Amino acid sequence: MIPATICNTINAEKWINEAERDGYVIIRGLLDPKLVAEVRKELTQILEQNRVERSAANVLEPVWAGGTLPSEVRKEIHTVYFPLWESPGLQELISQTITHPDMVRFLKAVVGEYFRLRIDLVRSSTGINDKRDLAQIPSEWHRDSTGEFTFGFFFDDLCIPESGGTAVIPGTHWQPYSPFFDFVIGDETYTSQEFYAKGKALKIPNFLTKGCLINRSLIRPYFARQGREILGKPGDVYFFLNETWHGRAPNIHGGKNIMVRMGGFATDFPFKADIPLSKDPKYLPSAIAERYSQEQVVNKDSSTLLRRIQIRQKDWDRFYYANLEKKFFDRLVEWNYPLALKMFGSRENIRRFFKSPTTS
Repeated sequence: MIPATICNTINAEKWINEAERDGYVIIRGLLDPKLVAEVRKELTQILEQNRVERSAANVLEPVWAGGTLPSEVRKEIHTVYFPLWESPGLQELISQTITHPDMVRFLKAVVGEYFRLRIDLVRSSTGINDKRDLAQIPSEWHRDSTGEFTFGFFFDDLCIPESGGTAVIPGTHWQPYSPFFDFVIGDETYTSQEFYAKGKALKIPNFLTKGCLINRSLIRPYFARQGREILGKPGDVYFFLNETWHGRAPNIHGGKNIMVRMGGFATDFPFKADIPLSKDPKYLPSAIAERYSQEQVVNKDSSTLLRRIQIRQKDWDRFYYANLEKKFFDRLVEWNYPLALKMFGSRENIRRFFKSPTTS
């Protein structure tokens, strides 16, 4: 996977132009590496404390809300949520980022003057090789909610491709499609997002996706060629719009890298309140606490980048025809769902039959 382009200039206008074109921007040297090194020590202690608490409580499930902070452990990644409350250094680092004069101008143009934070987290890779193939990545190509954005902070040198960094497809924030539901990238894929939202979560099995010739000949090679991995060094910061197609690149080098991510929503878009805060924001520095507050002023500016990318047009291109093909196979599976329900007896039996051993 090719490294993503890095901006070496502290200049809001340049960042705005890159976000407009690519849907993301990587900023070289925004933060003091010495501060970043101190924060890394605090984050390492937070991760280790969580491991100790999990062991003491004999926690076996991946997601755990107990302990000092909520956490999630998968074979590839250990995540602790809301480390801001336990790391004074991280509070200082993020305060410096969102109050930097150029960043304030950048956010006003791209997101809007007002935004509400949803989450902050620290992740440590376990070093497991989770590479799939050139087109597919471990966490699947996808896009998130409308109006959402993410900051990322490097705490280790992440300079070699396929080191487990965030992967993006430049320019796809202007596309009207969601790759997870609208294309066939892997051997198996879910049917339509509408069906998924109803709790049915059917997959198009491999023997049918082999017939998705447009997706196999045009879409898979596109993702293999266009994927870019966000790489950087301590002190670098990256930002991306969550509607840019993204995921996590594979980690094939055994690195156990630490990275912090922080995300939120512009206030003129619906807020996704799916992760409750572990503690009261009033204990955070004011610059951060006011962004975590439920009481927010609604943006009125309709010229922000987040607003403008909502006016997307479907062109008669590879994506259009690949999506038509995907819809055909969606309907083929979904229209036979009542028959499948009679044959298999329950939704769970259907899911079990269609479940892919490679994606479970």
